[in-house]
Parts: sequence; structure tokens; C-alpha cells
Amino acid sequence: MRIYVTGRVTLEAERVVDEADLPGLQGRIAVAALALTPHAMARDRLASIMWAEPPEGWERSLSPILSKVRRALEKAGDDGSRLVSSAGSVEMRRDPSIWVDALDATRELDAAEGALRRDDARQAWVGAAVASAVFRRPFLPGVSGLWIDEQRRAFHNRLVRAFEVVADAWSLLDDPVQSGAAAEQLIAIDPYRETGYIKLMRACADQGNRAAALRVFARAREVLASELGVEPSDRLQAVYEEIL
Repeated sequence: MRIYVTGRVTLEAERVVDEADLPGLQGRIAVAALALTPHAMARDRLASIMWAEPPEGWERSLSPILSKVRRALEKAGDDGSRLVSSAGSVEMRRDPSIWVDALDATRELDAAEGALRRDDARQAWVGAAVASAVFRRPFLPGVSGLWIDEQRRAFHNRLVRAFEVVADAWSLLDDPVQSGAAAEQLIAIDPYRETGYIKLMRACADQGNRAAALRVFARAREVLASELGVEPSDRLQAVYEEIL
């Protein structure tokens, strides 16, 4: 069973069940929450995720939604008994056959960072590319809530980490053009994070374009000053002075 929680929430086993076949918005949220939680979840906790303010009598609304999610699992060709619901909790049981895109991407990213520490640039690039492909997709678009927003922040942070690895991997492979492209993507998704500017400055310098590297520093300094009211960090300043 493959479960996609980024982009369109999808169940896939013998057949594909798209989010349009799930029981509405609350059904999509329930699938995502249960797939990303490695243990049983209290029913009232699940309700607080599915509804920002659970309606009166939410238990009567929750049970039929979970029944429809179970039927969706069965429609995909999985055993509906994977979804275990008791009086006090709900759980999507894990076994080696279940795969969740965001969880797999997190493992790939962790492995990529480990490979980079070993200077295994090619393996690092592969894992980070997988992670970036997953975490750039939206998570439950158009929906907000404490847990959902928390997951979005976590996924955004993992996307940033993935592009950092990609940039560093290309640098190790002596390809400053590709490294610079990854750094530009890093700046685009997180313009206040200095690592993107640092990696882009070094990529420009490695191409022999010191003037472009200094323009990147000026760009970073302007963004930090105008948007955050701060000066470049000592680390960013040191890279600037190194390139001068």
C-alpha cells in the first residue's frame, strides 16, 4: 500500500484511489494524519485536527468518515482492517508493505545528509532529489490548523535541507553551475536563510565570476536589512571577505 499525503492525497495498492474518492476534506485530513502518525491517536485528537473547532457531537460525524476511509482502503486493494478504530483511539497499522511518501522522503533526506558527510556526492544528490520532489508539493492546500501548519513548516524545512544537500553535492562534483542553480532555488523558497546566498556566492566564485558573487552578497544584505532589519551574519560576512 502506497499513501501519498503531499499533492493530491492518494491511496495506491492494486488500484488507485484519488482524493476525490475520499470522504471530503475531513477524509483527506484523516488519511494524512493517520498515515503520518506511527502510533494510535486519540479520537478527540484526530477530531481536533480534522476540525479546527470540532462540532457538537463530533463523534457521530467521525465514525462514518472513518468507515468511508476504511472502504477506500479496501477499494484500493488493501485490507481495510489496517485502520483500527476503538472507543478511544484510531490507528493506521504499519507493516513493511505500507509506504508513505513524506516518511520515505524524510528517510531519503537523512540518508543523503549522511552520504554528504562521507563525501559521497552522487548518493547524496539522489536522496536529496527524491526529498525535494516530494516536499515541494503542497500539503493539504487551502486548509489550515495547528497540526496542519506544523506539518507544513516541517516539510518546508526538509525542502530547504534537500536543496542545501543538492547544492553541496553538485559542488563536490565540481559543477558550480548546477550548484548555483540549486542555491537559487534555496533562496527562492527561503529568502531570509543565509545558506542559500553563501552557496550561490561560492558557486559564482568557483565559476571565476567574483563580481557576480559580490552582487549576491549585496542582494543578501539588502534583503536582510529591508525585510528583517539585521546585518549579515559573521559567517556570511566572512565568505564575502574571502571572495574579495
